[in-house]
Amino acid sequence: MEQTTQNIESFVEKLRNEGLESGRVGAEKILTDARKEAEEIVAAAERRAQEIINDGEGKARALLEQGRGELALATRDALSKLQQTVQKLIGSLLKAPIEQQLNDPNFVQVVLREVILQYARADAHGRSVTAINVPEQMLQKLNQAVMAELASVDKIKGGLNEAGFEYTFENGTVQVTASSVAEVLSGLVGPHIREVMEKGSNTQ
Repeated sequence: MEQTTQNIESFVEKLRNEGLESGRVGAEKILTDARKEAEEIVAAAERRAQEIINDGEGKARALLEQGRGELALATRDALSKLQQTVQKLIGSLLKAPIEQQLNDPNFVQVVLREVILQYARADAHGRSVTAINVPEQMLQKLNQAVMAELASVDKIKGGLNEAGFEYTFENGTVQVTASSVAEVLSGLVGPHIREVMEKGSNTQ
């Protein structure tokens, strides 16, 4: 009887030990599988995060380049408008003193004398027709000395609407007015203004 009891206890102990060992092995396998799955999840998450970062960096670079291009275009447009404004301002600043000079009969007399002498020489050789136009008021102001010097000119007309004068020759007409002189002078100054502006924009 006692032997039987020992055998039963030994069998129970064996079952218990085998059960514990089996449970331990099973638990370790579950833990290993869980760790492996967790590592795979973490790795996948890291890959996805890197993809998002790379995609974001690419979009950011594209937006940056687009912004730079738009900024460069806006800067060119602004500089162009500024140059036009400055050139108009220069023209308006030049026009007032030029107009004042062209309203002075003495000044016009000197200029006309020079023009007449030059074209009188040309007429003597080429027999081209020359006409001088001045405003009606200026025509009345010019003295007899000037009129005498215009003897070689075919005709004088008072049909100009602006201070200055206009002369017509065989190949065309030239106006010497405040607007035309200011336009020429502002055209001469304009390139220098553009150069200064471009240098200023390049230093920014």
